[in-house]
Amino acid sequence: MKTAGSVKKFFSGILLVATLLGAFHHHHDLKTHHNCPICTFQSNISSGDLPETFDVAQIENLFVPITSSFETLKLSSKPTRLSARSPPLFF
Repeated sequence: MKTAGSVKKFFSGILLVATLLGAFHHHHDLKTHHNCPICTFQSNISSGDLPETFDVAQIENLFVPITSSFETLKLSSKPTRLSARSPPLFF
């Protein structure tokens, strides 16, 4: 039983170290360096989270005409009771 707890602590420590290395690691030119092991590790972890890139010019511009005829809806009967805790009563 003690080995299961120590294995959990070991993997928790590895996760903490990897998270801190990824959070505080940077280069002065602000680019990803492929010969840096931390940059490679970061790009491998985050590659599944990034959406597929596309060009904005590929988006089709769809024109939808706006209708100019409006309809007025009228409520013919109002509720007579205005109690806040009861359900509405319609006659």
